[in-house]
Amino acid sequence: MNYNEEQGGIRLIKDIIDELVNNGVFNNVTTGHKNDWLPEEWFKPDVIGVSKYYQRLFKHDSFKKFGQFDKQLAQRPLIAIRPKRLGGDILAIDGQHTVGFARYAGDIKEMPCVVLRHPENRTLEDCIKIEATLFFTINTNPQSPSAIDKYRAGLCFGDPEAQNFDDALDNAGLHIEGLGRIDGDEFASKGAARFIKCVKQFYKGHKGEITDAVNFIRRTWGAKALKDGIEFKYRDDLIHGITTLLVFLKLGRDKEGKRLNGKAKNLKLWMENEMPKKKIAHYIRGTAGGNTQYKIVHNIIAEYNSTSDGCTISHQFLHENGIWDEQFIGKQKGIVGGYEKTFYESILDESREQKTSKKVSGQYRTASFPNYD
Repeated sequence: MNYNEEQGGIRLIKDIIDELVNNGVFNNVTTGHKNDWLPEEWFKPDVIGVSKYYQRLFKHDSFKKFGQFDKQLAQRPLIAIRPKRLGGDILAIDGQHTVGFARYAGDIKEMPCVVLRHPENRTLEDCIKIEATLFFTINTNPQSPSAIDKYRAGLCFGDPEAQNFDDALDNAGLHIEGLGRIDGDEFASKGAARFIKCVKQFYKGHKGEITDAVNFIRRTWGAKALKDGIEFKYRDDLIHGITTLLVFLKLGRDKEGKRLNGKAKNLKLWMENEMPKKKIAHYIRGTAGGNTQYKIVHNIIAEYNSTSDGCTISHQFLHENGIWDEQFIGKQKGIVGGYEKTFYESILDESREQKTSKKVSGQYRTASFPNYD
């Protein structure tokens, strides 16, 4: 990343707020403020407790995640000091895990805390009510960074996953929230969650297919929309689905290890000539929920088989290669005959976990497409 133009990337927050105000974003938000700033004081971790009435159960998972306490990463805990006549207890309203981790570190004598001091005349019931309200409000409306936010930050310190994502965007001529090609095309969805999954699934070993899928969509539907003066944004579920199909055409094989070869060429030719004749909605219908990319592949194959002159690709073949879609299996036993009956009956009652972990010789080619044995 080139930081030579860093100054051009800095904006005063006041300018951001002024722009949002001018755009009417805050029409329902009242100006002014409530209450005063809570002061910061230093306390020993050993003296801070928690209330069982509103505080969550203590979870130690974060200890293992971070490995060692880091003062730079630690948020200031919010603590309450109750009236002396009620015992003067010091309680963590928010940040009990930070306090606990600091105590475990063993070398932290004191830590900075944001402090709510209850007045001496406040009742125990009111103390608990105010503390619980703060706990609820703080933990109900957190503004956690999105996956895109994390990738953008990760790119600054060389996070491999962020670099892969940015590279995939750039290669495909796409852009999202400061990542990818600056003048690239935009996504239809805000967070591009399916594209994130697509990159995680295919970047290592098949990043070229991601680019090919986007370019196929661009010349099949995007170019026409642009020519007609219509804004076109890219559906990340369709990108994931077509990428899956292209990888399958490259890797798919039968029980004897034979690849698709001629069938793959026929299907690609059909895709170029026939798919532009129908809208995107035709190929993504009924694909909501899990395994969306696999369902899109099955939809395309079903359309191809209905117009092909005998050079078809069966849904069973897709299943044998790890591309699952339950709607093409059927809900009842005995609905298909011969060999297919034996194959389908053996998988009808299996859970998704069983399907995706089972590697029986010749029956399932893989569980985690496209990672074959």
